Amino acid sequence: MAANAIRLRGRTVHFMTASVWAFVICSDIGCGSAPTTPSGVLPPERFPEGVIREAYRAADKHHQLISRLRCYCYCEPVGHTSLLDCFTDPNEHGAKCPICVAEALQASEMAESGVAEAEIISTIDATFAPPG
Repeated sequence: MAANAIRLRGRTVHFMTASVWAFVICSDIGCGSAPTTPSGVLPPERFPEGVIREAYRAADKHHQLISRLRCYCYCEPVGHTSLLDCFTDPNEHGAKCPICVAEALQASEMAESGVAEAEIISTIDATFAPPG
């Protein structure tokens, strides 16, 4: 695994990249559903102030962009097809994963700065994809 850090909104966000990362989101099948925003993202207000709440706000505000980004925590085995799925997951996957948080915050910051979607996608891929 490779340790990485990016600077976002005056904070340093640390994350790890790996070629394979297995994890368990929920021990039960069908862990239930939770209220969501109109975009399907879990309400940011359910999380304490800080980077996790900011990441959920970013995913909600930029849900179309976030839905086009690959999640580099390798959550496909649990059915996720994009980074947005991490923030719509009723098991709060996005709140538990520093990679998801860092990706969402970086994409949001770039979008707010007027960076084109294609450039955001390529930057996220270059930043978070494992080496090799």
